[in-house]
Amino acid sequence: MFGDGVKNNIEKMDDKYSAGNIGTRSGYSIIRLGQKLKNLSGIKGFEIHMERQRETLNADKELTHHNIILIGSQNVYEDVKDYLGDTFIAKNSNVGYNMLLTASPQFFKNMPTGELDEWMELSVNYLKDQFGENCVYAVCHMDETSPHIHALIVPKMWNERSQKMTLQGYKYFDGAVKLRGYQTSYSEAVRKKFTMLKRGRMYSKAKHIDIKKFYSIVNSSVDNLSLDELKVHTKNEELINIKMKFMQQTLNNFELKNKKIKDTNEVLSTDNEKLKANLKDMQKDFVNYNKAVEQMCRIHGINKSEFKAILEYVVKEQTNSITPTKHDLKQSLKKI
Repeated sequence: MFGDGVKNNIEKMDDKYSAGNIGTRSGYSIIRLGQKLKNLSGIKGFEIHMERQRETLNADKELTHHNIILIGSQNVYEDVKDYLGDTFIAKNSNVGYNMLLTASPQFFKNMPTGELDEWMELSVNYLKDQFGENCVYAVCHMDETSPHIHALIVPKMWNERSQKMTLQGYKYFDGAVKLRGYQTSYSEAVRKKFTMLKRGRMYSKAKHIDIKKFYSIVNSSVDNLSLDELKVHTKNEELINIKMKFMQQTLNNFELKNKKIKDTNEVLSTDNEKLKANLKDMQKDFVNYNKAVEQMCRIHGINKSEFKAILEYVVKEQTNSITPTKHDLKQSLKKI
């Protein structure tokens, strides 16, 4: 489908994804619904990121020229604008949906030359079967940790009720049943060639990360030292948030007691002032934390949204130790 050009690209990539022996390549096929793009401005931002029109932290500049446009062109904004034409766009409509198609990292390791081409072909055929011309763009990023495809779906459909073309994203992405259906059908599509790829477990309690976090996690520019620093900052932020929350609840309880128990009003007011002072200290810590975030963003050359995404991921994976603290605070609150 893609010819010798893709194969030649792979052969030039220092065997990062290709090798002579297959080795252990079992894993899972992955398809995720990512960012919903509300308007054409969002489409432009999507184009800038996907086509690397500005520096992308999680991408290797030396490999960016290996990225392959599979559907559409690099002029995503203009392509979408032309495709929409006179389509009616309601205020609550999403102009586009970003979908991620990939597989477990081990699938791409020791991949024989030519198989990446076949994986991309199966994925593109799947997108066309599911979305037809509404898949206006797809690109395979080769400049990150593992190859993965981003597809842009514009849900343009004929509306029988209004007798005109409208955006009807709900017909594609309304509810968990449809999203699970994509996981099943995509797995079946790639298993036509790659039987070692399994479908993810149905109804698994595992929490999948969204595409924004996916980008942050595969960020090759963040080394182990930086991650350790992020963990510290993240834990501090989480603890501050928890303490502020329960401190505020404590203040509220004291305020209620102030109204009901006039005889002890003076004592409670004194305690209340102490708690307010503590809360202000907490707020100062939180301000200082935000300053630290800004400073790290400048040092590492990333924006706050990407930095926050990394923090959110680390919180989920690294803050099990927070639970006892939270429990203690709850128990203390009950004694008031």
